[in-house]
Amino acid sequence: NWIPGQSGASRRTVVVFSVGRNGSLSNPRISRSSGHQPIDDAALQAISRASPYMPLPAEYVGDAVQINFTFDINVLGELESSGAGI
Repeated sequence: NWIPGQSGASRRTVVVFSVGRNGSLSNPRISRSSGHQPIDDAALQAISRASPYMPLPAEYVGDAVQINFTFDINVLGELESSGAGI
């Protein structure tokens, strides 16, 4: 699910999103940009493609849980855009 495109540098993207009681994804957004739009877009797509998530445990008292997920990429040269991902 993580297909960042071309970069040529070390990058970090942080995505924040919520998972509802039933495992539904809501409000995914970039909270820290890598400074490279294709990498940020790939991070958001990975979060979306991985949904729906597992339902929250019955003993969890909230209606949703907020998650901050960090994507790190270290590239030596260019990535191929074949869709193979990393």
